[in-house]
Amino acid sequence: MNKFVIGLALVSTLALAGCQSAAEMAAEDDAICQGYGLEKGSPAYVQCRQFQQNDRTARYEAYQQRQAVWGIANAISNASSKNYTGYTRNYTGY
Repeated sequence: MNKFVIGLALVSTLALAGCQSAAEMAAEDDAICQGYGLEKGSPAYVQCRQFQQNDRTARYEAYQQRQAVWGIANAISNASSKNYTGYTRNYTGY
């Protein structure tokens, strides 16, 4: 279990290290909306850019919730493993 938690922490750290700047996100959103054939400044273009921002925010919030759940699960796992003393069953046959 500890290797899994360490691996998850490493992946999370690498993901955060690759964060985009605001300018990079705006350029990506611009490329997406223009890729749909929308003209800059048109109402549809503005709506597309708002959708891109809202989608990014929703994905970030979902990421934060998953991280919180993993943190709680890890805390429970660590707490229960400290109280575990082991169990051995002696099998003598029938």
